[in-house]
Amino acid sequence: MTEKVKRKSTGRPKGSVTLHFSEKDRRMVKACKAAGLTIKEICDILSADRTDGTRISSETLYRYFDTELKTAAPMANSNVAQALYKSAVGRGNVAAQKYWLQCRAGWKQDEEQKAQGDRPVSFTLNINGKLQDVEPDAAETEET
Repeated sequence: MTEKVKRKSTGRPKGSVTLHFSEKDRRMVKACKAAGLTIKEICDILSADRTDGTRISSETLYRYFDTELKTAAPMANSNVAQALYKSAVGRGNVAAQKYWLQCRAGWKQDEEQKAQGDRPVSFTLNINGKLQDVEPDAAETEET
């Protein structure tokens, strides 16, 4: 009588294949997620690139690319925030400075400021509990 050998379970359904993805695939998934593509769209792109014709499901995508999917958008946001900050501080980009202060420092324009458009306006800064009035430079006023 022959003895049956019990094989160790792989946890996968019988007949399933092990998929292999390249570093290029990882970069592509990360770039797509950072750009705001949906999981379905990323699956479609990955599936189209497969030479073996394998359709990539959302479950497979999460199984193999969990780290890329979780970190891509926050990393992209961080990179854009750093670039905006460098533009505002390092290059003196006034539009970047206004955007940063409105989003990060809670600045709001009242109706009078909105009506004035991009003309320089005076404002008050609260720096370490001390209020400081800031007036536009004469040079900035002449440019507008």
